[in-house]
Amino acid sequence: MEQTYAIELHNITKRFGSVTANEKVDLEVKKGEILCLLGENGSGKTTLLNILSGALVDYKGSILIDSVELKELNKEWWRTQVAYVTQDPFLFKGTVRENVKLGNLSASIEQIEKVMDKIGILYLADRNIDIEKNDLSGGERQKISIARALLKDSAILLLDEPSNHLDSYTKKWLIEWMRKSDKIVIFTSHDKDLLQISDMQIKL
Repeated sequence: MEQTYAIELHNITKRFGSVTANEKVDLEVKKGEILCLLGENGSGKTTLLNILSGALVDYKGSILIDSVELKELNKEWWRTQVAYVTQDPFLFKGTVRENVKLGNLSASIEQIEKVMDKIGILYLADRNIDIEKNDLSGGERQKISIARALLKDSAILLLDEPSNHLDSYTKKWLIEWMRKSDKIVIFTSHDKDLLQISDMQIKL
């Protein structure tokens, strides 16, 4: 399998002890489609993204990737297919440029700086990230995570509340990128601007 063209979820249920995060979730999304997951806090939106990313494997139900069960796929291959922007981006010690490069270690400096420029963080390229001080703003951290995901250029893009902390310019750019993309895009949000570009909305 070289590229993902369709994802199907059937009766996906995930429990943490006595707490049910997802119960019998069904959905289907194909290449070029944008799916928005809606729901109140605690409704299982992030849990579902974690399942799709491969981070959570202890669930009930079936996930088919181009008609093949996800649990039967090579885990390393699946990681190449998915880019995931979490609500609380994890950054590593090093420069901002080096953090973005982690999305695609074979990317050239030109490719890295091009995506950083589009997202509006090129001016931060040589900034050293101090994990203990955490001296970057929430918006800067979010932009680094988005740039890293876009540089990966994977078949599937998962975004958990992607417009949080973003300025209006970057949000507008991201919306246009998603609108033109031929990838499978699944995101959580209550942002009306983002909801308008979704092909489907599923409430959890």
